[in-house]
This record gives sequence, C-alpha cells and structure tokens, in this order.
Amino acid sequence: MSPIGLQNELIRIGQILNRWQAEIRAVLLIACALAWLWLLALSDLIFRYQRAGRLSAWLLMLAGGAVGLWYIVAALRSKRTPEGVAARLEHMFPKLDNHLINTLQFSRRANVDPMEQQYVERNTLDWSVVKVPALRDRKKQWRAYAVLFLACLALI
Repeated sequence: MSPIGLQNELIRIGQILNRWQAEIRAVLLIACALAWLWLLALSDLIFRYQRAGRLSAWLLMLAGGAVGLWYIVAALRSKRTPEGVAARLEHMFPKLDNHLINTLQFSRRANVDPMEQQYVERNTLDWSVVKVPALRDRKKQWRAYAVLFLACLALI
C-alpha cells in the first residue's frame, strides 16, 4: 500500500473510532435524560413544584441536553492523527510489530535515508491481521447500554 493510501486508511479507521465514541456518548446522554426525568417526576411528587419550579427543571434539562449534544458533536469532529491510530492498531494487533508506525514515519520524512526508502518500499503490511471491529471497546459499550437499560427500567 502506498504511503498516501496508508494515511487514508488510517484516517478512515480514525473516523470509525470517532463514531463509536459518539455512539457511547449519545447512549449515556439518553440515559442521563431519562434519569433526570425520573428524578424530576419523583421530586415533583414529593415537593409539589409550581409552574416556576417545573419550568426551571425543564430548562436545566434542555441545557444539559445541549451540552450533551455538544460532547457528541465534539467526538465526531475530533481529529485523530494517523500516528495515533497506528499506535492503537499496533497495540491491539501485536503481529504488526511496529511496521505500521515505522512505515508511516519513514514515508513522511523529506530527506529519506536509502535504507529507510528501501524499508518503506519493501515493507508490505499484512492488513488481513487488522480487524477494525476488534478495536471497539466492548466493555465500555456494554456498560453504556446497561446504564440506558437501568434508566429505562427506572421509568417503568
């Protein structure tokens, strides 16, 4: 794969990682909104808010939702460097054995040493080892959905 193709592939993988992070944040935002609704309903039963109290609580919820949406958009818009994505790939797939990051760094240099030039040209990465879905943090995703499930149960 050419150095440009390698960088494009790493940018694509970085965007996938950003989408997964935004998904987790969105699930947690929905869970927080549901928990806030539950607390609002419970406190309204106990304290018997008037119109101003209910309006204040809803405005706080809208403000929290706006902040949560901002965090989701920030996760989608964050830029991951190709080196950072390459380091994460090499951490998850030890068979890459630093070849990915070396190829990326050697191909970026302006005045390339002949030995590095040969390394970049000769080194073909085994992309069959890289399984992008394996990069997903299943534990964090499971916890986020468990929190959402508990928030839904609280409303019932």
